[in-house]
Amino acid sequence: MRRSIYLCLALILALCFGLCLRPTAPQQEPAASPATRSTELGMVLLDEENRVFVLAIIDDSPASHAGIMPGDTITQLNSQHLTSVLQLEEMISRRAGPMDFLLERNGAPVRIMLPLR
Repeated sequence: MRRSIYLCLALILALCFGLCLRPTAPQQEPAASPATRSTELGMVLLDEENRVFVLAIIDDSPASHAGIMPGDTITQLNSQHLTSVLQLEEMISRRAGPMDFLLERNGAPVRIMLPLR
């Protein structure tokens, strides 16, 4: 009985807390905010200041198998300079062969080839 009362109180508090924090009008993200996306290669990316940063790598993904690591900065794909996640995703979607990534890792350049699957 006591446990049921606690569960009911917890549910009521959770509902009230959630309703109190719900915004009254839809919030729009500012146009200048960085984009975070997960690509089909298994990377969670952030573009900021015309650079593409790797935030996370999904286990057992093409990116993890190739050796791309969180903290890397993707500077080029197939010898083309990258400035945004959208640009990277467009290039990946029209790829015709292996992808040649030039990364910056701890200030040093790293080249990684990703085969076409």
